[in-house]
Amino acid sequence: MSQLDIAAWGLVLLAIADWGATVRLVAAALSVKGAALEERATISVILSVAATIAAVMAIAFLAHFQWPDGVGTLLLIAALSMISLPQLLWYAAYRAGRFR
Repeated sequence: MSQLDIAAWGLVLLAIADWGATVRLVAAALSVKGAALEERATISVILSVAATIAAVMAIAFLAHFQWPDGVGTLLLIAALSMISLPQLLWYAAYRAGRFR
């Protein structure tokens, strides 16, 4: 097993752990009803989707799957864009006066 294989498996395991944390945060946000917790749960879902995209790409790498031209690039762009989304949402909340 190469170092890249180990890294790919690490991405898959991190995505699984990420979704476990996300499910717990969303459940807590639904039961507690706190603005900060709801915000964190929302961001957690977004970041978990990005982690899932990375895990799918890692699984494709491990399976020696060849994406059609441009698909891998589009997946990478989607994942990286989603990683930037939390800052934009926090800034929008700040501008709307949600942070005091």
